[in-house]
Amino acid sequence: MKVKTIIIVALLFMFAAVSFAAAADNKPKEEVRKASEQFYAALNSMINGNAGPLADIWSHSADVTTMHPIGGREVGWDAVKRSFEQVAKLASDGKAELKDQLIRVTGDLAYEVGIEHGQFKLGGKQIAIDNRVTNIYRREGGAWKVVHHHVDISPAMVDILGQLQSPSGAFGVVHFFPGGTKEQYEASIAAVHPGKGILPEGQIFHAAGPSAGGWTIVAIHESKASWEKFRDGILMPRMQQGIKGGFPTPPKETAFEVYNMQSSQTEKVMTMAYGVVHFFPGGTKEQYEASIAAVHPGKGILPEGQIFHAAGPSAGGWTIVAIHESKASWEKFRDGILMPRMQQGIKGGLPTPPQETAFEVYNMQSSGKK
Repeated sequence: MKVKTIIIVALLFMFAAVSFAAAADNKPKEEVRKASEQFYAALNSMINGNAGPLADIWSHSADVTTMHPIGGREVGWDAVKRSFEQVAKLASDGKAELKDQLIRVTGDLAYEVGIEHGQFKLGGKQIAIDNRVTNIYRREGGAWKVVHHHVDISPAMVDILGQLQSPSGAFGVVHFFPGGTKEQYEASIAAVHPGKGILPEGQIFHAAGPSAGGWTIVAIHESKASWEKFRDGILMPRMQQGIKGGFPTPPKETAFEVYNMQSSQTEKVMTMAYGVVHFFPGGTKEQYEASIAAVHPGKGILPEGQIFHAAGPSAGGWTIVAIHESKASWEKFRDGILMPRMQQGIKGGLPTPPQETAFEVYNMQSSGKK
């Protein structure tokens, strides 16, 4: 009898030990599951226009990464945060959930795989979400944080972003006035624009400022016809009549059909903004696409500090206009990303250095239209 009792007690202890070990093993998995719930709650907030809550579940370290359904790759919390914020500006009416979830935990690292399912509106157009996903978590300070988010490419999202970035028929003009001054610019604008702070009909973006040897003006119109109407009906007649105190000579002109245009915060007054115009002799659309894929953080996502981008074919090559928040922002992008990657060689990219015109932005206006 005593032997039986001893055996039963021993078995009970073994069962309790196994149960305790199983519970201990399940604890990290349950913690990761809760972190996943927090991440998807934040993701739902993002696809309804607010990316803020993502900051609470993501690690803010320099080694975090994303590979979004819109393509590209972001490295570091600043780039990851910016990518979510830019998508949030275009997103609304969203709902997403993780299905077929599988979690594995090893020490302070964990991953989950599954299917993201749901729908949302991107730029006002309905998108279905049904993508495989991998999320990686890391324990930091006792809490599980997302360090990587990788989703299958969504052709529908890429297509919609392409439509949003490429306004049909938009037309850009870059004017350089040798010897031009701020006073001459002010006098000329007063004569050809309808009022202070008001763009001419059909003009959707305007930036101007001093550059080496003169004054540079960038103007984007809704269409080539809109530009020609302004040029032939207002600009040229008034310049031919003579504008008192205005630019004394016609400008050197570069015109281009806008293939891609993106903006971020162009409505914000930028007192230190900096503009760069690049002309690539012989450049093509395919070379531009390859180069942008190599130096921009993702499709439809501008580099940190860039607030406006327009590019397209012009006579003899390809023209790119980029406006940055500041000269320091441009130099950080140029020296840290653009030049190193061009020097390494971008397969299929623009093969030669560009002809560059840089200018401090004295005046920048946007109609808000795209």
